[in-house]
Amino acid sequence: MKKKKHFLQLNNRGSSLVVVLVMVSFIMILTVISATSALTNYKMKVMNRRNTKNFYTAEEAADELYAVLGKLSSQCFDDAFQEQLAHVTTVTGGTPSLSENTNYNKNLRQNYIKNVLGSFYNEDRYSIGTSDGTLVLGEASGEDSKAQIFAKKLNEYLGYDSNSNLGIERVSDVQVEYPVSAENQPLRNYKVIFKDCVIAYKDSAEGYFSYITLDGEISMPDTLVSFVPDNTQGLTSFTRFSLIGNSGVTVDQCNAQIWGDIFAGSAGGLNISNSDSANNRTNQIRFTDNILITPGDVNIENNVRIQNFNTAFWANNLNVNGDGAVFNTNDFCVLNINDDLNVNGDNAYVTLAGEYHGYGYTDAGSSTHNANSSILMNSYNSHITFASGSNIVVAGHAFIDYAHKILYSIKSNKYTKELYTSIGDSGVSSDSFYEMNEGLSYAGLQELYVVPTYLMNANGTPNTGYITEKGFFAYDLLTN
Repeated sequence: MKKKKHFLQLNNRGSSLVVVLVMVSFIMILTVISATSALTNYKMKVMNRRNTKNFYTAEEAADELYAVLGKLSSQCFDDAFQEQLAHVTTVTGGTPSLSENTNYNKNLRQNYIKNVLGSFYNEDRYSIGTSDGTLVLGEASGEDSKAQIFAKKLNEYLGYDSNSNLGIERVSDVQVEYPVSAENQPLRNYKVIFKDCVIAYKDSAEGYFSYITLDGEISMPDTLVSFVPDNTQGLTSFTRFSLIGNSGVTVDQCNAQIWGDIFAGSAGGLNISNSDSANNRTNQIRFTDNILITPGDVNIENNVRIQNFNTAFWANNLNVNGDGAVFNTNDFCVLNINDDLNVNGDNAYVTLAGEYHGYGYTDAGSSTHNANSSILMNSYNSHITFASGSNIVVAGHAFIDYAHKILYSIKSNKYTKELYTSIGDSGVSSDSFYEMNEGLSYAGLQELYVVPTYLMNANGTPNTGYITEKGFFAYDLLTN
């Protein structure tokens, strides 16, 4: 008996589902791969951006370090230059002398490197040979190394501390070099060299770190500074100055002999005072073979004795203000005064020998007392002596300050200057002056210019009961 075989009927039902599942799986795989790749790329970009930021932060610190060291070097050079400039001239027996540029530059360079090293180390860490100019920067036992100290100082100058993310992490070595200059022998070119200076930026919170390592050098240009020109003829007058004060010069409580020239600015002029005069101390100042120049005033105060030998003065006013002050010149002294010699101190003594030139002049009737030279005494028991052979020239006129009154006190034996209570009345201002005819005057001479009160009305016009236009030749002057 034969068995019959039974077969299931074949068809393609469900095949589409398989294809769809395969395609969906493939797309999901692609999506996951794309998402993973995008996320990874994003993280890499964030990391790169932060790394770049950290790098440039450290790079900015390197630029700041360069600027700080440049400022430090410039200040050290400026201090060394000022120090050397103050010692360009030496005075021996009253005669100023100059040295050579090479000597000045040797001192300049050594002072510069001392200033640089002094900005980082104590003086016992370094020394310069006095004869050969060699430089030694040593270590000290029991202390931080010179490299550690250098790194700490750099952080101080940059304003970084242990809490900062940014700072100088370390410096491996600090050395000094002093090769002989190839262009300016035998001068040495001093240098401070630091190696492997690590600038670190650490973002601990995010776990990012950036380091920059660099080497550096602190030095001044290998150039010859011209303190004195090679051709010094006619160009060395500035070297004679011993005192220069752009805002003025004050000499107080000292006995001194000044050889060099003096310049005092107009703001303060030259003031020679004695704040210890209450103890009957007298200051004695001698100006010897020099020139004094000030566009301002020379003021001589209480108990000051001035003697001038072979001296030339240029000033706006010479004011002997102090009680008991003495001002003497000799036959070789030349005084050039733009405005006035005022003797205002009581019991003062002035002796004019040599030459006195009061050269200030304005046209008559200009009613200005400024730059109108005269010699004036507004004091008690004072003396002006014109020595035999002296040459006195006074170009201007004295003025009466009729807006003020001078009062003498018997009790204090002093003159005082006060404004009249009538200032503001009859057109009188606090700066009213009347020109006198003479250039040498004292307070009593003004009586020559006083008109008796009965000849004038209260408003300053002539009393026509006594003075008439026909009867008085100067009638027009009174009305004006």
